[in-house]
Amino acid sequence: MIAPMLSKSTETLPGSKDYIFEIKLDGQRTIAEISKKKLLLYTRNFQNVTDKYPELEVLTSCIRNKSVIVDGEIVALQNGLPSFELLQQRMNLRDIRAVHRAVEDIPVVYYVFDILDSDGKSLLKTPLQERQKLLELAINPCAAVKVLPFFESRDFTLKQAKDFGYEGVVAKKHNSFYFPGQRTDLWQKLKFQLTDSFVIGGWVE
Repeated sequence: MIAPMLSKSTETLPGSKDYIFEIKLDGQRTIAEISKKKLLLYTRNFQNVTDKYPELEVLTSCIRNKSVIVDGEIVALQNGLPSFELLQQRMNLRDIRAVHRAVEDIPVVYYVFDILDSDGKSLLKTPLQERQKLLELAINPCAAVKVLPFFESRDFTLKQAKDFGYEGVVAKKHNSFYFPGQRTDLWQKLKFQLTDSFVIGGWVE
């Protein structure tokens, strides 16, 4: 298992061209180890949550490689809107029958934003920009699995995030390696103060 790399909180994101920018999703940070025949989903605390999200079994057919390890966020959707409150209901379910009922009532989407291993080759010391290219090649998006887009303009991303009502923005240095379990200023996050649900389908594809 690989501990996810963490971001430092900041009140001002760097504006340097050395960074790329992503929206910050309010969901469950999850690492996925995927092959054609096996799927393992686990949280930053190494809790196995594979059985909690049976709809994400589709990941085994969404990869173009023989095997990958990816990093992303599980988000609960209701009528196209993400809700952490709904996600908590999924997170807290233990009975397998209740889990399968919840798939219909509280669907989730896995937004992938990094790739850590490809066909058994570690990518932890591969620069972020190269990992992003490899991620696009490795994942075939479907209804329950999306690749989170990134942007090169801080001001554009901040404006779009605020206009759409997203939770915040993450800045990542484009040549950064992936440091499991570490919180460094190579990744920085700025969170907005939000009280309402926010639309995800209109901007993130």
